[in-house]
Amino acid sequence: VKRMLLAVEETASCRLAVNIAPALSEELRCPVALLRAIPPGAAPTEEQGVVSWMEEIVGNLPFRLPAEKLVVRSHKVAKTILENLRETDLLLMGASRHAGAISSLFGTDVTEEVLEKAGVPVLLLKRYQEQKSSHFSGILSGR
Repeated sequence: VKRMLLAVEETASCRLAVNIAPALSEELRCPVALLRAIPPGAAPTEEQGVVSWMEEIVGNLPFRLPAEKLVVRSHKVAKTILENLRETDLLLMGASRHAGAISSLFGTDVTEEVLEKAGVPVLLLKRYQEQKSSHFSGILSGR
């Protein structure tokens, strides 16, 4: 693996991806590129805040190989991720907020689009959520 792309956003699933990135980078002996898409009309202070957040991540986590920080202005997050895969052998990302949710019926979800179109292996992390047991599930399990 020559380079791993870590697509970042502010979700619990993404935090999981960020936390395992240093160990995965070291195991695969590859540098990491952190990528964050922000709206084209975002204020310069918002962009600087994202850069500062990325620098904090790189500084606080044990990255032993170089970590590149990419902030791209774009409304099309999935397209931005896909365009930045050119020199990448592995994509690491957290599942987007609505992956598989009813809201994705009204438009393509970022996670789904990237999984469908990425030409490299994708390691997708989703935060564990304990499911509430229902009466119906009890019937199915014999409880």
